[in-house]
Amino acid sequence: MLTDGDRVEPVPARYEAADLDRRLSGGHQVAFADGEILTLACRGTDAVAHVFDLEIPMVPVGAAGLLALSLRVPRLEEAIVSFHCEAEPAPDRPPGYGLWRGPKAPPPVRRAPVTLAQVRTVPLRSAALGGPRTLRVYHPPIPPGAPRRVLFGTDGEAWEQVVEPLIRDGALPAIIAIGVENGGPARLREYVAGIDRVRFAAHRRFFAREVVGWAERELGISPDPAHRAVAGVSNGADFAAAIGVLEPGRFGGVIALSCGRIDPRRVPPGRGGARQWLAAGTLEPGFRKVTGRWADALERAGVEHVHRVRVAAHDPAMWGQEVAAALPWIFR
Repeated sequence: MLTDGDRVEPVPARYEAADLDRRLSGGHQVAFADGEILTLACRGTDAVAHVFDLEIPMVPVGAAGLLALSLRVPRLEEAIVSFHCEAEPAPDRPPGYGLWRGPKAPPPVRRAPVTLAQVRTVPLRSAALGGPRTLRVYHPPIPPGAPRRVLFGTDGEAWEQVVEPLIRDGALPAIIAIGVENGGPARLREYVAGIDRVRFAAHRRFFAREVVGWAERELGISPDPAHRAVAGVSNGADFAAAIGVLEPGRFGGVIALSCGRIDPRRVPPGRGGARQWLAAGTLEPGFRKVTGRWADALERAGVEHVHRVRVAAHDPAMWGQEVAAALPWIFR
């Protein structure tokens, strides 16, 4: 477990232009490590390094149109770092994000094409919200007599490419997964308690009553809260964590990754709430702080939970790993 003393900080670049040019090997961007120092390099005359929620200016190296940024990252060997160097002049082809993985980092999550069931899109009109929302439904075959367990995902994310390999490997019983569309411009007001009390309450009714009610009628999901979970990332994690406290009779498990704004003073945990799997990264300090504060509140309230601090940023690569690790714990 990392502590608050583990800070990520820029350090002077230590490489010559010729070495960076060799490492780039004709490409646009590269990342490499030396001990606890991670160096990002790219071609261009001006660039910002994006490590997801971090944006850090890069510095010129020599006169060859090369730029670099070096960061001291405690426990770098455990890290996964998605990065993108946004440079001027822009390359002919945008490079997208690269991924650097430390030798002791958790293995990459196995994602697979979905073949057990097609993901279908279902429109659902909401009385609580006064308009339609879309559900993405993944419904693999459920063995006869088995409970119809279900994972509800915020932001329309059903996590089907993570769920299906776990089912195929026998690590997870067959579950239904339903991604619930967010409110677009109203997303923050719907997901975070305390910003807009009326809108948050309306979205809570939609999610916990209307979506769950639809799944009960149309899919026959289990009424047992232990067979129902909610997963979310960022502000979607704020909502997942809150709904696990506010609706313990409907949801028994929560996966909340990189919480952004949940406040225990506005959503105080109490005994009997859903068990929660929390994670955040050292390269997303604000989200890490909020997630840690929420974990402390769960601990004080006696709510069963897991809290992991990863060497990672606000990063889908980390989120996929955590969902894959959390699901067998949630549906054990």
